[in-house]
Amino acid sequence: CRCWFSLLYFGHDEKKIHVLDGGLKKWIFENKPITKGTTEIIESSYVANKKENLVISLYQVKKNIFSNVLFINKTIFEYFQKHDLFV
Repeated sequence: CRCWFSLLYFGHDEKKIHVLDGGLKKWIFENKPITKGTTEIIESSYVANKKENLVISLYQVKKNIFSNVLFINKTIFEYFQKHDLFV
């Protein structure tokens, strides 16, 4: 989740972010395709664009802790819901 969130935070398109659920071990165990070949890396001019609205400060948390308001991005909510991560 940290890797996924970091990519989202620095401006990557959420529809293009894919993180293996269970890692490479699970991928191989499920007999999904892998390659031993190498990939040619093409240089790009990527510039990160922070989405600072995805993070709130400790002050904001403390200010709203008793207001019954939950600060959560819809995408993060869907990820947590899908993976049953709510307490």
